[in-house]
Amino acid sequence: MLMDNSLPARSVRAATSLLVVPMALIERWLWPVIVFLMLCWFVPWGHNTWTSGVAQRQVLLAVAVGLGLAVELLQLPPGKTLNRLALRRHLSPLLAVAFGVWTLIASGASDYPIESLTGTLRAGDFGALWYAGLSLAFVAVYMNVLRVPSVLDRIQVSVVFAGLFLSGLALAEVLAGRSLVIGSNLVPVATFMGPGHLAGALVLSIGMACGILKVRPRLALVTIGLVSVALGATGNRTGAAAVLLVISLCLLIAGERRTRYLLTAGVTATALILGNFAATGLGNNVAQAGRSLSDATSISTRVLLAKAAVDGIRQRPVFGFGGGDAFSYDWYKHLSREDLNEFLVLDHGFGQLIDIFDENAGPPVFVNRTPDGAVQYHNVYGQKIHNQYLDFAIMWGLVGLGLFLAMLLRVVPNALSLRPAALAVVAVALFLTFWFSMYQLEGALWIVLAAASVRPVEMDSTTPAALPTNPLLP
Repeated sequence: MLMDNSLPARSVRAATSLLVVPMALIERWLWPVIVFLMLCWFVPWGHNTWTSGVAQRQVLLAVAVGLGLAVELLQLPPGKTLNRLALRRHLSPLLAVAFGVWTLIASGASDYPIESLTGTLRAGDFGALWYAGLSLAFVAVYMNVLRVPSVLDRIQVSVVFAGLFLSGLALAEVLAGRSLVIGSNLVPVATFMGPGHLAGALVLSIGMACGILKVRPRLALVTIGLVSVALGATGNRTGAAAVLLVISLCLLIAGERRTRYLLTAGVTATALILGNFAATGLGNNVAQAGRSLSDATSISTRVLLAKAAVDGIRQRPVFGFGGGDAFSYDWYKHLSREDLNEFLVLDHGFGQLIDIFDENAGPPVFVNRTPDGAVQYHNVYGQKIHNQYLDFAIMWGLVGLGLFLAMLLRVVPNALSLRPAALAVVAVALFLTFWFSMYQLEGALWIVLAAASVRPVEMDSTTPAALPTNPLLP
């Protein structure tokens, strides 16, 4: 068969040859780099704020999804179309797409449809467009790992090094007595807006390190030790409990490797305590440094917020309230006056509640009387439930929550095989039972979740489930 040497044919071959190197780099390194940047990105020459961090990661996600999907679509053999893609036989990406589509539908049923769609920058409360983007990112990562299995290992190592970077920055803040990146009076925060949010990223990294212990024991133990010290410094009890539970799971199913996980459990517990002692011991010199792991003052407020969430879900079980600030405007309406007063006293230190100003045009203004008789006015904006699953049910209804839980359950078989990405997902899933996901962690979590959802047999190119590739590209 003679080669077509016409000018159009030569032009196509030349363009294809120019694409080979950048395409190879993108398909192997795009998502490992993006997951690192989601957790660690900051502008060293600028003023890093909550709002700028949200906006930057939205742009980062849009660019990554565009590049990732473009690479995967270009890898389809000539004549293939999306409706013939073998991906349709894989449930996890279909669940992700269904979740993204459902958030768009639920936004249409919200009392604040535009805000539910776009989300809000100031509080980091994302809308349906963010979750639609995450669902597309899930598909792109899943296809990438399915076709290039080495990407999974790169993503795993990237998360481990992100944890080491964040831990180094966090411990430097404890020693320096101030935040080094974010303008915050809380320490340590690294690239996050609070110690609790940083704890979620550290939990992700430790969970990943538990999985690589069998193949990279030195890197894993160093990571678990250092990151656990930083986690202890945050004083986040939820993070500490999640990490210890994952290590306990590993102990139960590790078999002949049980000794390694016993050592890991000892290293982790010791590091958590040392980190917490270091942060609280420097508390006189550091504004609100760390918090004692035995401090239980927030438990009552979490229970009250959960009561508000359950009542809200009962009222709008199917579509929820929508994304953005939708529930932030109405949360207090789902508590009795007695419970609301208790919450405001415990969580904000307000006096006795005497009135509420609410014209249904934004967050409420509470009128309180202090013990000495003074009247104070407080605007309480955006109460998070501190349970991501209740948050999803509030935003997107029980349908949205069900789809997300189904995605998480799909990684359980891989977690029981002690696969690193799946263990990392399980660790964060436990953490989110008593916390909520902020923009840095959420972007990284969906990438890791997609990678963890690919099962080993699906990565075997000899099976019918494997995706075909374009012979014109590497």
